[in-house]
Amino acid sequence: MAISFTAGQDVEPADLNALVTYYVNKGADETVTSSTSLQDDNHFAGIPIPANTTWLAEIWLELAGGEVGDFQCAWAVTGTATIVARHCLGMPTGETNSSDGNVGIQVRDPGSAVSNMVDASSTTRTSTAEMLKLSGGASGGTLTFRWSQDTSSGTGTTIKANSSWFQMRRVA
Repeated sequence: MAISFTAGQDVEPADLNALVTYYVNKGADETVTSSTSLQDDNHFAGIPIPANTTWLAEIWLELAGGEVGDFQCAWAVTGTATIVARHCLGMPTGETNSSDGNVGIQVRDPGSAVSNMVDASSTTRTSTAEMLKLSGGASGGTLTFRWSQDTSSGTGTTIKANSSWFQMRRVA
């Protein structure tokens, strides 16, 4: 979002807020074992979406774990905040590597609880990414990333620290 100032103009807090980029790095590994119930992520939760704003957001996740458990994710919003669009990039469940081109880009219904699923191998890491367009609506709200295993497994599925992150930038 572009903003211009004139000489002698006072800079107001709202002017600076218009330039905001929000960034969160996953500071510690987080593992889910034997559970398909979506749970709030420890780092990517309660992200503020102010009223009357529009944001473009992306999340990048590096995963490790057994192939049986796989991975699923969804988003939760509060207040008048909404997910206007959701695009997911990752390997479909059942694939074990992306070397043969088995990577999918999916446009998801932002209002549904449909999950993006990828395989996570115990010997290598798998990456997945999502892009969102967000609106704060009339009174704003919060955004929370939720995830679990796709199939319950005694081998945990882990989102890795320092190589997984969330960022968003205000566009209106």
